[in-house]
Parts: sequence; C-alpha cells; structure tokens
Amino acid sequence: MILLSTRSAPSTLFIILLITAVVLPLSTIGAQNKTKTEEISKTSAQKKSNVGTSSAASMAVVAETTQNATLSKKEASHTFVDAPASDVLKELIREVQKNEQLYSNLKLTMTSVYEKLPKHVDVNKQNQSESEISIDLQGQKFCKHEKVKSHFWGAAFFGISPKPTESSTSGTTKTINVFDGKTRRSFWKSDTSPATVGEPRRVRSGGLISDEPPSLTNLARPHMFLLDSGCPEVPLSIYLKGIKAISAYPNPSYFSRDSVISVHILGDAEFKGLQCIKILIDTTLANGIRHNGWELWLAKDRNLIPVRNFSYTYRWSKEMPIAESTVDEWKEIRPGVWFPIKAHTDRYHSQTVKREGKQKLSWRMQYHVKCVLLDPPRITQDVFTKLEFPEGTPITVRNHGKVSTIKNEDKNSK
Repeated sequence: MILLSTRSAPSTLFIILLITAVVLPLSTIGAQNKTKTEEISKTSAQKKSNVGTSSAASMAVVAETTQNATLSKKEASHTFVDAPASDVLKELIREVQKNEQLYSNLKLTMTSVYEKLPKHVDVNKQNQSESEISIDLQGQKFCKHEKVKSHFWGAAFFGISPKPTESSTSGTTKTINVFDGKTRRSFWKSDTSPATVGEPRRVRSGGLISDEPPSLTNLARPHMFLLDSGCPEVPLSIYLKGIKAISAYPNPSYFSRDSVISVHILGDAEFKGLQCIKILIDTTLANGIRHNGWELWLAKDRNLIPVRNFSYTYRWSKEMPIAESTVDEWKEIRPGVWFPIKAHTDRYHSQTVKREGKQKLSWRMQYHVKCVLLDPPRITQDVFTKLEFPEGTPITVRNHGKVSTIKNEDKNSK
C-alpha cells in the first residue's frame, strides 16, 4: 500500500518515517540509536570557568576554513583526509566541547508534536503525531523511553485500481532502549488501527540484545537540539571536526563516509537579544556535488548552544533555506548553564521553494522540555542494564557480528 496525500504531499523522508513509525517494527523507528580542554583566554577562565561559557571576544573573528580536504580518486572509500583547521575554528571547537561536558549527566523529559500544514479542515484528516520522551544519560550510558501516538490520512492505491481510496492509519508505538556502555537492550511494541475497513488491528512487538553501540538521539544533546533530523547523531564538537571524527564516534548514524564536511565561520550576529557566532556546516558528496548545509547561530551567553538553524538542501535552493529551527524559550538550570526548553522547526515545501522561490509551510515540529536535571543523584546503574521483555517476545541477539533469534524464551534479559 502506498499512501499519497490528496492535499500537498509530504515532501520529506521525515513524513515517511513518521508513517512508518506507526506501521513498521522498532527496527525502523524505535531502536535508534572527557577529553581535557584548554581555556581560550585567561579572562574567559576567570569569569566563566565554573560553567564553561564562551569568551565572546575571542570569537568575534570572521574566518573561513575547510575542515576536510576532498578525497582523491585513488583513495579508498573509507579513507579520510582532514585539512588542518584554522586556529579560530580550533578554539571554537574546544570551547564547544568544554560546554558540552556540562551536560554529560542529565535527566530529561519532553514532548515533540508534529503537524502537517496547513491544517486540514477535517480533524480526522489531519496528519499529526505526538511523542513523549524520557532520557537518563550518564556519559555514554543511557536509558530512553518513548511513546508515539500518530494519525495519518491520505489516499491509498489498492490492486490495479486507477483511482486512490481514502485511507487513514493511527496507533501507538512504545519503545525502550537501555545501554550500559557495552550491551544494548531494546523493546518495542506497536498497536495500529486498520488502514481500511475490515482489517484487524495490528499488535506487534520485538526485542533486541546487541553488543553494537546504539545511536543517541540529538535531543539529549542541547548543542545538537536543533539538528534532530537528517544529521549525524554525535556531539557538535565532533561534527565540527569532520568526517574522520564522525566515523570514529560510536554509531554516528546518519552520515556518508565518502562525503566532505566544510566548516565556515561567518561572523557575528544578534538574534532575540543574544549575541551569536554564525557558522555554516556544508556537506559535499563524493561526486563533488554540494548537497546540504546547516547555518547555526551559536549563542555566546547560552553556552554556545545554537539558538537558530537555517537548513539548506542545495538541489532545491542554494539561497533559500528549506527549513528553519529556533529556540523559543530557555531555562537556566544551574548558574550560567542554559538549556533550550521550547523550540520549533518549520519545514517548507520543497517544490515551491525550487519553482517559485517562496517558502510555503509543509509541516511544523514543536519541542517542549518539561523537566531537565543536571547530574541527578538518584540514577542507579540497573537503569542502564535492566530491561524485561514480555513473555513470548521475539528477541534478536547480535554478538560479534553473528545474529540469532530467541523465540518464546524467558521474558527477562540478563
């Protein structure tokens, strides 16, 4: 079955993934996945060493640098060549990394709400989803719970019929992922309504035990909060270092080993009263085609967390962003330590941008952090190791590259 909206069709893979999240198993949606730093200046260290905030004066420099040299044709597909970064970029990366360490241990609960735009006049035909997320993070260890409630409506083609039939799918998907630094355990369960009249509800579940490290959602990283989709799931400091650093990071998820990342420092700007450093992270594919870019505005008085992100996909437009993300509200969770509490992303219709040079809203994602605690004292280690599977759950086991399935076994992981 293929779902096609009778209104403006979803223009990104993101919508497809959301639909898939209701219909497919966790393998497609739910089981996702200190080094010492230098002070930039004595003044910065004296004023803000206790919280690791940036030295604004040292960053007020306009510079441009290419982070990775282009791979030559003779080099193997998994060979990485990084061009030396400028001193200004090195300082920025060190400062970002120092700030990131403030958030290495945290407890977070939040929601995200997706809505197709413009809204349908019939609420039963409005495409939307809402996620409830909780994360316990302790260095590389984490526990993530997520519940997604979705409703999608469209036109489905059945058999050889030349005309589409209206169809809708709604349901709930729950996922749990725990990782203790060595072993990943995950469980998912989906309960979806029929796409057509007469079809039974689908209830599915599955589990995973693996020695392969999982990806950690960027929502747990405030410096990557506005890069929740279509971006490597790594710390911002790693992203700025280029492909070699990304590849070395445990399960960075979305990235191309053959691409080249260039980082450009564009200068200073002001947004909502915050002084910012503008940077551009560009990705060029192995064939030399400039693919996409992220223009991040790093807020100097907000621990260099991006307050704004312009997302470019260059096949649609090199001048007009295809999406814009903004932090709408901040919270000072410790003196001098900030966290984005509310944010949103507006995605524009790709073809309208390309053909008309106009931004027409396609969908919006809103984020709301309900609670965030730094260095929570009551996280016990079994939070990252214990996961009970309901009896009869099919469990995939991955160990040293070998894959097996446990069927109808004991419900408790060990």
